[in-house]
Formats: sequence, structure tokens, C-alpha cells
Amino acid sequence: MSTTVETRLQAVEDRLAIYQLICGYGYAVDGCNADAVGSVYAEDGVYAVGDIGAFEGRERIAAITRDEGHLGLVKAGCGHLSSLPYVVVDGDRATATCHTMVVMNRENGFVVGRLSASRLQLSRKPDGG
Repeated sequence: MSTTVETRLQAVEDRLAIYQLICGYGYAVDGCNADAVGSVYAEDGVYAVGDIGAFEGRERIAAITRDEGHLGLVKAGCGHLSSLPYVVVDGDRATATCHTMVVMNRENGFVVGRLSASRLQLSRKPDGG
């Protein structure tokens, strides 16, 4: 089955946008930028982490940036990092799978505080984002 150049270009642009989104999340959460963190999620989005539970809704997820535990990690020099995701695009929806980790600054140097396999389900916003 052949595809048009436009279809192929759209798929490349979609993947690049997803890479930017996943990469940018770590900078946003480490920078305590609630607006940027919230903008990643749908109004009814869910951010679930195995050992700390689920945060439901855009506002609650964005509020992570104001959480005392998170602020303590940031002040100590943590960093949220994601590997390059494996992305499957299906029309206006996509699934991205990657590893995410939180690197923490400890007395004897940096250590990986959490390493997770992450699955992100994405959909195109009505405005095209």
C-alpha cells in the first residue's frame, strides 16, 4: 500500500510533536511549571505511578508541581528523564512507550530513584495540537 508524501510528512510531524511533548515534560515538572505540566493532559487525564498512586484530572496533575515532596526533590537537584519513545500513530491517536526515571542528587552523587516503563496514550486536540 502506498501513501502520499503528505501522509508520510504528517506521521513524521506527529512523532516529532510526541517526542517534544515527552521530552519537555521533565523540564516542566522539574521547573515547577504547573501550566506546562497541565497542558500535557486532557481535562480528565490520569497520571498513574505504581508506588505513589494516581493523580486524576488536569488540575490535580499540575498541582504535583506545588507538592511539598516534589518541591523537596527539586530543591535537592532531581531530574525527570525519559528515553526516546516507541510511537505508534493511528490517525488522531497515538501510543508512546518509553522508560522514565527520576534521578536524585544524594550525598555520594546521583542515583536513579525511580525507573518506570511508561505508556502514554495521546490524542490530537481539536485545534490540531
